[in-house]
Amino acid sequence: MPFLKSGKLKCLAVTAYQRLGFMQSVPTFDEVGIRLPLRPWFGWHYQAKIPRPIVLRMNSEIRKVMAEPGYAGLLAKLGIQANDGTPEQFDAFVRDQIRQTSELVKFLGIKLDE
Repeated sequence: MPFLKSGKLKCLAVTAYQRLGFMQSVPTFDEVGIRLPLRPWFGWHYQAKIPRPIVLRMNSEIRKVMAEPGYAGLLAKLGIQANDGTPEQFDAFVRDQIRQTSELVKFLGIKLDE
């Protein structure tokens, strides 16, 4: 951020799905016409055998923390915009990321060295 603020570095676009609150003048890759399927993200995963009530409770507690202004402010300083949602929404997001990444690898012709 110091380099951006000083003008020594210019940010052309961000990988987020929407403009970031602390860099509203910087467009997303989508806005400049670049389809970029890879997005930085983090999330919590559990073993499949974990009972659903526990997963839902953890999701609820994590969402409470994410709603705290101090937490959101800390993430913003790191350039991270938190998105909350249900376990099903996160599952759909991860599956979509895998699909899009697979399509990109295929399009680019990337192959493993054997």
